Amino acid sequence: MKLSALLGLFFLMFNISCSAPAENQPLANKPSITEEHSSLEELKSVIIENSENYTQAIREVNAEKVLSFLSEDMIIYRPKGDDFIGKPAFRQFIEKFYEGLVIKDLEIEERGIDISDSLAVETVVYSESFSKNGGAFTPIKGRYLAVWKKESSGDWKLSKMVNLP
Repeated sequence: MKLSALLGLFFLMFNISCSAPAENQPLANKPSITEEHSSLEELKSVIIENSENYTQAIREVNAEKVLSFLSEDMIIYRPKGDDFIGKPAFRQFIEKFYEGLVIKDLEIEERGIDISDSLAVETVVYSESFSKNGGAFTPIKGRYLAVWKKESSGDWKLSKMVNLP
């Protein structure tokens, strides 16, 4: 694994461990997952549904729908190019990037989810083919680590993402 990917992963885990709990409540005062949901499986199904809907928005090349799954303070770490810090920065990129883009055969090949209170960590291996401005389709296979955060509204939003080559 490249040093830059390891540093990005370290920073992500450090950032998560140093983040204050939602609404600045001590963890001892927060309801447990089992108090809020009947089971971990129910909570996992919420994350999977959000992730699948996010993936469908990408398949549709629908920038607004993709953005609807992101928290305002989201960060996307990329192995090449600039990172995206905040939803407005990503909006600027995605609206321009999606011009002339066609995505086909986007498939989630593997998915893992770990959940703790108001955070869920998802690991994904995917494949897709894309074409830009009518060019030939280019197949790619990728991986990412996503952190879903439960917001004060109760919605789960994509908060952090580390894209791995």
